[in-house]
Amino acid sequence: MSSVVTFSTTGKAQVTDEVGDYLVDNVEEIVESDSSNPGDPIYPDQTQNDTITVDPPDGDIVAGDVQAETGNIDELTGESFDIERGSFADNPDSIKIRENGGTFYATGRDAELASGSDIGTVINTALTALDQTDGYTRAANIRIPKGLHYTSSTLGLYIGQQLIGENTSYAEIRQADGANLTNVVEYIHDSNETSVKPYFGGLFDIKIDGNKANNTSGIGFYSEDIGTNSEAKDFHIERAFVDKCPEEGFRFDFHWGYHVDHWLAERNGGAGMYLGVGAQFYIGDGFSAYNIGEGVYVGGARNGRIRQVNARENGADGFRLASPRDIRLLGCVSNGNDVHGYFVGTDDRARLNGCTAVNNGQNTTSAAGFQVTGNNVKLVECDAIDTQGTATQNYGFRIYGANTTLIGGSASGNGTDIQVESGATDTELWGVRYGSLTDNGTRTRWNGVIGGGPLGGTDIGSLTGASAGDEALADGTTATTPYTQWTFNGAEWVLADGSSTITPA
Repeated sequence: MSSVVTFSTTGKAQVTDEVGDYLVDNVEEIVESDSSNPGDPIYPDQTQNDTITVDPPDGDIVAGDVQAETGNIDELTGESFDIERGSFADNPDSIKIRENGGTFYATGRDAELASGSDIGTVINTALTALDQTDGYTRAANIRIPKGLHYTSSTLGLYIGQQLIGENTSYAEIRQADGANLTNVVEYIHDSNETSVKPYFGGLFDIKIDGNKANNTSGIGFYSEDIGTNSEAKDFHIERAFVDKCPEEGFRFDFHWGYHVDHWLAERNGGAGMYLGVGAQFYIGDGFSAYNIGEGVYVGGARNGRIRQVNARENGADGFRLASPRDIRLLGCVSNGNDVHGYFVGTDDRARLNGCTAVNNGQNTTSAAGFQVTGNNVKLVECDAIDTQGTATQNYGFRIYGANTTLIGGSASGNGTDIQVESGATDTELWGVRYGSLTDNGTRTRWNGVIGGGPLGGTDIGSLTGASAGDEALADGTTATTPYTQWTFNGAEWVLADGSSTITPA
């Protein structure tokens, strides 16, 4: 079905959506409905009050605004254009929720679409009024009024739909007592639309309260592809706060291309931010604190960026990179968490740049600021600090069973600032400042290291020799035996079998 609109201006006509993107950008796709030859295009001399029919090749145009442009100069044709706005009579692309005396009303452009006492039911009814047949629908949104609103049903977004609040301090969706929802808000593939991918959705200026005190289940926001065609894509969250959910705050599974910026996740029963299988994501400028689980948990995700996120006083690790690939953490802070500051598990090619771990291990022993067990991991300009004077953070950097790890930064005040375990191979410390170190690894390399621990305040070049095939040192010299077999007793280096000692210069 085509969409019809009458223009009150003269000149070239073009059709755009609300944000100015062309729904039809080829003039041959716009025809006059009252022409003797309906297939003729509209030309710059289109007469006033003509009615046109917009008939795009991919089916109906979704609800949106129309602009007839005449008067100024078109850069392609040289014709003049002005802007005259009209609108389609199709499904609305914006639905506003209002409350009056405890009843919620969902209103489109010209009609009331739903009403009732439960905002979740009203929103879900209103959502069915949006075009659900086009996988590329954009700017389809539901606007939530200020105030606290209870829902006993899941708010389900899909196919480009957005939930927008007036302000994060006022627009709040709270799970009703005893509702025990699976998810308070979700964005998933609709099982009734097997050929549609959920693109371009959004969550803006919303607080979601899981009401953990009166419910035993419920993730705050959840996104997953449950269909067989493709993963959910291109979801954008900005200025969202998820609080007191019985399970995770935010959770993404089988989701590609999501973007989360300026967010909070606090006091949830699971991780504040849980990133499952997916790729090409960005998580930035967030605060995840006081959650029972991790501040940020990354499972099988890959090719993602986590930037300037603070994980504070969570009941597990601040950041847990369990089994992802090609993940980058930039400028993150992990402070006062119960277990590790950063746990880098079987991750391959993780990169942490400018990250800080402070006073972690609050509720466990053998916790590290940075615990690395993955391969090809780089920690650049990262700092592991314990300021409490009790070495609660047992290790600053602990390399445990990892292969090829680069460490650069500093460590101080920890039980052991740097611990390279016997299962670790090819660890390289580059320009690290530290106070104490234990190295039981294989082929550990040092470059520009400054510390008073196992080096005894002297340069590693003091351990020199000439035997071919011995382990190379950072300054190009070699030791007659691998230097990992030497220990420092406070006065001199002692070989493991006691056969040799070296007094630092």
